[in-house]
Amino acid sequence: MATLAYLYAPHISADIEQAIEPALRGRPLVMEEKGRVADCSWEAAALGVEAGVPLRQARLACPDLEVRTLRPDRARRHIESVWEALASAGAAVEPDTSGGAFVEPPRGLALPQGLAAPVRVGLPATSVIGTGPTRLVAKAAALEEAERLHRMLPRIQPDRLRSTGVFVRHVEPDAARTFLEGLPMRHFWICPHAIQLQLTLLGFRTVGEVARLGPEALTERFGPIGWDLWQKSRGVDPSPVLPAYPPPSVARGLDLDGSGFSLTEQGAALAEQVRRWALELGAELESRMQLALTLGIRLTLTAPRRQPALRDAPRGAWSAAGGWVTLSEAIRLSEQRRQARAFTDLAVRLLQRLVRQARFWLQAGASPLRLDLVAAPLQPARPRQASLMGPGEPPRPARMSQAIQAVCRQVGPGAIRAASGESLTRREAMLTLVEQGVGLP
Repeated sequence: MATLAYLYAPHISADIEQAIEPALRGRPLVMEEKGRVADCSWEAAALGVEAGVPLRQARLACPDLEVRTLRPDRARRHIESVWEALASAGAAVEPDTSGGAFVEPPRGLALPQGLAAPVRVGLPATSVIGTGPTRLVAKAAALEEAERLHRMLPRIQPDRLRSTGVFVRHVEPDAARTFLEGLPMRHFWICPHAIQLQLTLLGFRTVGEVARLGPEALTERFGPIGWDLWQKSRGVDPSPVLPAYPPPSVARGLDLDGSGFSLTEQGAALAEQVRRWALELGAELESRMQLALTLGIRLTLTAPRRQPALRDAPRGAWSAAGGWVTLSEAIRLSEQRRQARAFTDLAVRLLQRLVRQARFWLQAGASPLRLDLVAAPLQPARPRQASLMGPGEPPRPARMSQAIQAVCRQVGPGAIRAASGESLTRREAMLTLVEQGVGLP
């Protein structure tokens, strides 16, 4: 069974700030954002300061608190350097919304030793690594290790944490079920917060208690997600790490130098070309079952012959380096705009905005070199369940009955309860289909 890892730095922003400003080392420090504590140092955490609390409340816990403004781009650069090193070594790196990343090592790279080395070199922060056979086990092991370090703070100096650098919690595949048996509900991170709150109010304290509840009760209360929670609470999770770093993208481009296209004189022909690109990008994303978060267009020009008055430049993103000027326009794609059919109108609109921006540079003597349409970053689309029925629209009870009969024919009589001729309620029918891994029509 493959072993996965989860890399996480509990106080990365504060650790990096202390590494850049040595006078802050050993002092309680918080990183402030909009009047709240966005991150705190290990010294501040030892005094009871937590992320998310108002800054005024943090000062009550520690009057001599040092305060700095949060710089998320600084922490992002450091953590991305580690991800880049791992991806270059052939590892699959999948960042998540918590600031950590799942890592599946390439063949021949031993965990956790092969992962700890680049982390120590590229990340000036105390980090934790959790390893295990599934994503749930790996991340839960990292969260438990971070919690253990916080419990040790009254008895251990933060300088000792920094000298070690990387702490590892390894869970062997054979011990995964035992690990999940005693895992607190607060570390059952795959469980949606609303469901986790319901289970906690019902008296569940560990993931093992959820597993012992059984699939019927969980599916009865929470639907198909209950089945998924039951499976993963028992250590059954075949989902792999998705290689999402560097963020993938799809693009179409054209060299304008010598192509015959003119930005100003052949606007209709260029708009038609961009429209075709948008259709191709949309079709490619649909075939790959992916979604793009942004759609952007980029124009590269030669440097102008005379320096223009930049204060008169139209609004838009641009950069100049190495004898070239790059103009860009982008739009964030909402849920409705991520459909392929919406790409064409957005692409043409971006082109019009780009042309208005380019006229200023063309008048200064710049020459267009290349035009690119880019959809990035990409993420997996939600899997769509295939209907068991044809294009007709029979009533829902009839569709449910036909679906159950189709499952019976596939698995044979007696394999599921419907095969015995029992009359099933709608809930029981849904559970039957979920048990067989069949999507509801």
